[in-house]
Amino acid sequence: MSHCTAQGFRLFFASAVVFYAFCRVQGNACPKRWSYLAGYCYFFSNDTTTWLNARQRCKETGGDLVKVTSDEQNAFIASRYSSSRCLTEGTWIGLRRNSKNLSRWVWLDDFNVVPKYTKWHRKEPMNDRLDKNCTEIHPSKSIYWYGRECSARGCYICVKDANECNNYNVCSGQPCINVPGSYKCSCRKGFTATKGQKKCEDIDECRDRNGGCPHWCVNTPGNYICHCRDGYVTQKNGTICRSTEFSTAGTEMKSREETRITSTKATNDTKLSTQPPPEKPPGESVTTDF
Repeated sequence: MSHCTAQGFRLFFASAVVFYAFCRVQGNACPKRWSYLAGYCYFFSNDTTTWLNARQRCKETGGDLVKVTSDEQNAFIASRYSSSRCLTEGTWIGLRRNSKNLSRWVWLDDFNVVPKYTKWHRKEPMNDRLDKNCTEIHPSKSIYWYGRECSARGCYICVKDANECNNYNVCSGQPCINVPGSYKCSCRKGFTATKGQKKCEDIDECRDRNGGCPHWCVNTPGNYICHCRDGYVTQKNGTICRSTEFSTAGTEMKSREETRITSTKATNDTKLSTQPPPEKPPGESVTTDF
């Protein structure tokens, strides 16, 4: 496979991944004119300004100039300018020369952090050209990066955290907590967090010792209900099933592993069965999820 073919395949694959991630959770997570990718919102300008002014404009929106950390993100950025007036203009990203060490480049103000990912053109950066201290992407040329004078004018890309909690029912009706680059669900009592705290699923209390019910246990969203068989009266939310025939004699069955008859007048004909109840009460539908 030639270098160009391999490069094209990698770009195609990265673009496909980007398209999936972009469509997956767009919704209302980002403001209008912003684009969503992997937990963050991106703003692609159509006007030009200097690197410093571009960064200031990004900060005014609650974000900053973009930090590019993967091929997928780089392909996403390059693809967004395919039909823009910025196609032939340089586009600022947040990488700049380290003012404390001119041979190194840093993201924004992270002077002590060496970037793990870069996409320099093969002739870049030109460390002998100390006037080119800022970084641009040139969508019309390639997806690679170029050094440029910070006082030059270019388009720019801002990025800030997306608020996925603004999307409708993202946690299935449970409280949603936004965190940088993601979100998590705070599940109420009767639910448990799954899929990395991004979903709340109902707990089926009936699976654990029949929910403490002496007869039937019916699971409901976030809760459960105890039902008594025909001929018994439900008491204390179903945790006690009292026989209607012998209620005056003190006959009752409590929520324990076996049935006890407390009536002193009970005979062999009135003893309750200790056999397990049917799977569900007549006329009831057992719901285990929602």
